[in-house]
Amino acid sequence: MVNPTGSANTVYLGGADVSSGNGISLVAGATFAIDIGPGDSLYGIAAGSTPIELLVTRA
Repeated sequence: MVNPTGSANTVYLGGADVSSGNGISLVAGATFAIDIGPGDSLYGIAAGSTPIELLVTRA
């Protein structure tokens, strides 16, 4: 997951109840990689219309 450097907003990642107070912060220009098993979910929130990029690969 990438939060583009042109974005001024932080993206917050976590569970279904993710918020700016309990999420993992992904600031502009940062990347985040995680292995998610079958049946698991990852949620994200951001202010406004913040663009994010998500790459899903399968082995």
